[in-house]
Amino acid sequence: MVRFSIVVPTYKRADLLKWTIESLHEQSFQDWEAIIVDDGSDDPELTARLAELSRADPRVRTFSYKDNRGLPAARNHGIAQASGEYICFLDSDDLYFPWSLEVVDQVIASEGGPSFIAGTAVGLSPDARVAAADKVESRCETFRDFLHYRSTIDDWWFAPSGVVVKASVVRHVGGFWSDRHYCEDIDLWLRLGDAPKFVRIRDLPTYAYRLHGGSMHHNQKKMYSGIARILERERQGRYPGGARRRRERIESITATARHQTLDISIADRFLAWKLYLKMLAWNVELQRWKFILGFPMLSALRGLRSLGRT
Repeated sequence: MVRFSIVVPTYKRADLLKWTIESLHEQSFQDWEAIIVDDGSDDPELTARLAELSRADPRVRTFSYKDNRGLPAARNHGIAQASGEYICFLDSDDLYFPWSLEVVDQVIASEGGPSFIAGTAVGLSPDARVAAADKVESRCETFRDFLHYRSTIDDWWFAPSGVVVKASVVRHVGGFWSDRHYCEDIDLWLRLGDAPKFVRIRDLPTYAYRLHGGSMHHNQKKMYSGIARILERERQGRYPGGARRRRERIESITATARHQTLDISIADRFLAWKLYLKMLAWNVELQRWKFILGFPMLSALRGLRSLGRT
C-alpha cells in the first residue's frame, strides 16, 4: 500500500496537466501513485499525453470516460481505483510544491493519523508553469473534527487540491455526490464532519490554486443551486452529529452561503436574494446582524448604481 493516492480529474487540459504531474515528480516524498481520470475530453492531444505519462512512470495510472460525467463522478472513480492509505485531490490545473507530500506525511505521523487534513494555498496565474513560495516552518492547528474546526475558525476556505483524507473514511461516507451540482466539496466536508481529528496546515503553502476563466466558481446559477441543495440536505438531516451538533453545522453552512450570496449578487441580485431568504432564519438564530442588515443595503446600492448606468 502506498502512502498517498493522488486523484487528478481532468477535462481538455492537456497543456496544464503536464505541469500538474511534473509537480508530483518533483516531490521530496515519493511514496505516491497518481490516478488521472479524463472526463470524456475527446481530445487527441490529451489522449496522447495520458499515454505518455503512464509509460514514463508506472505510478501514474490513467482512466478515460467516453462521455463527460462531471467532476464529482471523475473524482469518485479515482477514489474507487486508489490503493493508498490517504487520498489527495489535486485538480489538473493546480500544483503541489516540492515539499507538499513530505509535510503532510510528517503531519500524519505527528498527529497520530488524522482523518482529514487541509493545507494552505497560494494563488497561481492562468499560464504559470511553477508556483512561487518560500519554504517556511509549518504550523498545525488540530481539532477534534471538521465541525469543531468550522465552529472555531473564521478563516474557513480551502480548495479540494489542498485536501488529504484517509481513504477508509472517505469511502465510508460515499465520496462526492455524483451529479453535476456545484459545491460537492462543501457537501463532502460536512459529511466528513465528525470523522476523528481534523488538521489545518498553516503558514507553509502546500498547493497552488489556479484562478482563470474556466474556474467553476464563475457560474453563479450553478453555485446557487449547489448551496441551496446543501441547505436542504441539512434540513433533511443528511449530515452527521444529530441535534447536539446542529449549531456547528449551520455555522459552517451559513458562513459559506453568506460569502456566496455576496459573490452571486454582483452578477444576479435576484438569485442572491433567494439565497439570502433561504438562510435568513438561521442567520437570525446565529445573530449575524451585520450580514442580515448589510446585505439589503448593499443590494439596494448596487441596484441604484445599475440604474445610474442605464
